[in-house]
Amino acid sequence: MKNSKEKQIKETAKIQKEKRDFKIALIIVISIVAILISSLFLPDLIKEWIYKASLSKLQAEESYLVDEKGNKYYALNRSVEAVTTDGVFGLLGDDEYCFIDFMHEDGVPPAYIVEYKNQIKGTVLRLSNAADITLLNFMPVSADICQNTNDYPFDYFVAPDEYLGNGGTSRNDEEYVNMIHEALTTGEEVSPPLNQESALRIKLKSQRYPGLYYTVIFATDENGISYLCDLGSGKYVLCPDKLTVRLS
Repeated sequence: MKNSKEKQIKETAKIQKEKRDFKIALIIVISIVAILISSLFLPDLIKEWIYKASLSKLQAEESYLVDEKGNKYYALNRSVEAVTTDGVFGLLGDDEYCFIDFMHEDGVPPAYIVEYKNQIKGTVLRLSNAADITLLNFMPVSADICQNTNDYPFDYFVAPDEYLGNGGTSRNDEEYVNMIHEALTTGEEVSPPLNQESALRIKLKSQRYPGLYYTVIFATDENGISYLCDLGSGKYVLCPDKLTVRLS
């Protein structure tokens, strides 16, 4: 009886030891795997941490964003768009706010930045002491013309030779750009079309703000009447006939 009990005790101890050894072995294997995984990904994680630590941390207030140095950024009207970005300036949570190409000077708080979310450029913001941008002060000289649902231009209003660095072209669309500017800044405001049949986006470009577009809409209603719309102000005017012919 005694031998049987001792045998049972030994069997139990053996089983417990085997379980303990298995747990230890499992912990060792998991540790080795974790070390191997860390050795593969840790350098990238460190780089990512260093990169994010170098960016300005933005905070959202009621009507503006503020960076770590107290610089305030206010949203511009929705006609203003960034042409291209030039690296990340700061983060608001996981959302990036980028420098704008041609408008980035090292060591100086950027005058204009753009929201960049889900690989899409969004709202452009201005530093508190930077100029607000309207069509009146944008001073456009040329434009990219796009379908309403496509960012890729299918036509252009070419700038006068004085603005071109390639010696100029045989084409000059200055009069059409001036028509748009004059119609929307001095023309009589009308009601928007009730039933819009088609629309184009005219993405005006300026030497004053080389990294930005100012987008206006050319729209035609069911009766064939054409309008121009400044998205920033919400103003609609009748489109000049000559411009309607050029865009139709």
